[in-house]
Amino acid sequence: MTAEHRRERLSWAKEKLSSKFDWTIVMISDEKKFNLDGPDGNQYYWHDRRLPPEFYSKRVAGGGSVMVWAAISSHGKSQIHFLEGRQSARSYIGTLEAALLPFSAAMRQQLGDRDPVFQQDGASIHTAQVVKTWLTTQNIPTFKWPSKSPDLSPIENVWGDLALSVYANGRQLETKGALQQQILKSWSEIDNCKLRHLMDGMEKRLVEVVARKGSHIGM
Repeated sequence: MTAEHRRERLSWAKEKLSSKFDWTIVMISDEKKFNLDGPDGNQYYWHDRRLPPEFYSKRVAGGGSVMVWAAISSHGKSQIHFLEGRQSARSYIGTLEAALLPFSAAMRQQLGDRDPVFQQDGASIHTAQVVKTWLTTQNIPTFKWPSKSPDLSPIENVWGDLALSVYANGRQLETKGALQQQILKSWSEIDNCKLRHLMDGMEKRLVEVVARKGSHIGM
């Protein structure tokens, strides 16, 4: 993270705090990779800085993986959407049509006269003009999210919980189909109260960013 990234994060956090931003209207989204033989990345998978790391064995041969997209809010979660092949702006729109639109519609029912706001990171396919146009056409407003800031996103905690469930007791899945089914099962078991608690904690994250002058925080 550069000094410019820290300045951006600090300014963003201060603005959201001073405006008393309403996080109950936000849909937070992200993609995540799941491997057949365990969580992506290192052997140790952190899901909460207050808890010890979980250890997973890895098959030497490795194996396949699946990519998923999902979104969460104070009011619940979207469906899990499985991503196939190399992603582009057009395929991303397909994902949003399949998973974001029904989630956004459900959010609108919860919020009454307020519109839900969509969060996504700054990946190039997310910020392509064709995606911006599509979101505008669908009346789904977005808001700026600072670069290099996965630590600010509550969905990272959700991915950690999901991975712990998918790979519980060292579970390794033999096929992509089996992995997808386990992901769906584990996703269905994520409690809305946990999501609400995570979203309610956004202000605390912002306060910590300010205290750390824009540097990374614990999740």
